[in-house]
Amino acid sequence: MVQFTAAISLAVVCSFISTALSISAPLSSLKHADNTPPSSSHSPVYRDQIAKDALKRDSNYQRFTYNARQNGHSKIERVGVIGAGICGLYTALLLESIGIEYEILEANPKRLGGRMWTYRFNETAWKNSKPGKPEYYDYFELGAMRWPNIDWQKRLLSPSLNYSLINVINHHPKTAAKDKIDLIKYVFTMENNTFNYNDVFRWRFQGIEGDPFKIGISKGGNVPDSLAKQNATKIFGQALMNFTMQFQKSFEEGWKEVLKYDDMSVRHYLREKRGFTDIEIDWLETANDGTLHFELSLAQIAIENWLFSATEW
Repeated sequence: MVQFTAAISLAVVCSFISTALSISAPLSSLKHADNTPPSSSHSPVYRDQIAKDALKRDSNYQRFTYNARQNGHSKIERVGVIGAGICGLYTALLLESIGIEYEILEANPKRLGGRMWTYRFNETAWKNSKPGKPEYYDYFELGAMRWPNIDWQKRLLSPSLNYSLINVINHHPKTAAKDKIDLIKYVFTMENNTFNYNDVFRWRFQGIEGDPFKIGISKGGNVPDSLAKQNATKIFGQALMNFTMQFQKSFEEGWKEVLKYDDMSVRHYLREKRGFTDIEIDWLETANDGTLHFELSLAQIAIENWLFSATEW
């Protein structure tokens, strides 16, 4: 049993485990993309203002680290990080950047990365293939299949930022060539995707404006023509645009805004705050998501809508 004498538990739980394997992965000797050693100005805490502020606002962090550092000493001896998924690894990187000793506990003895796992059916054939060849696409995503290319994710996945997690891993002196992370472009939509609703078949490149699916009242449906003729995806995006803009500006501000409606589902919000009828909401739900999806928390869907506003994955 590993014992930690730290007085706080600053940890991110990335997986449920029954046994733990101690992974020793010091980051103090890391090299950045520009081959310069890390400094306070390059470290994630100083470059990631949100993480820095979050740590400082934490009462335990204030009590045991920040205030103690101002007096030239720290009471923390070691912090345990549960799970070596992307959350656990990034947590370790933050701790490393402010000089707090840590240990990562991971249950899987064969691999790190948690849910971020691309499984290739024939690794050798894939390595010898190139984009455009069938073998190159012979893989399966077993966890998080896609990551939006937005500013919020760059601290984790940007190959051009020397303090991002992926760059720290890829340029770490102990990272073997075979273990370096390659990002694969994810194709989210294609113009030859199809729609089929009310027995009407339509290609994506044809668009969905003008009520091609005959859901408007004038065509025998029950949705007002004014809405039926518009793009349902744009209408829904505009309804949640305030949250999206707040999240793009600052996650904290966006979170504060969405928590004002924490007791509401998406359907409740659209009906009570945006003035849509249940029939209109049913159509927006059908066109954008799926049955009962709008019964979920507004906060959850607002965050999803912000993340899915990305154009590259």
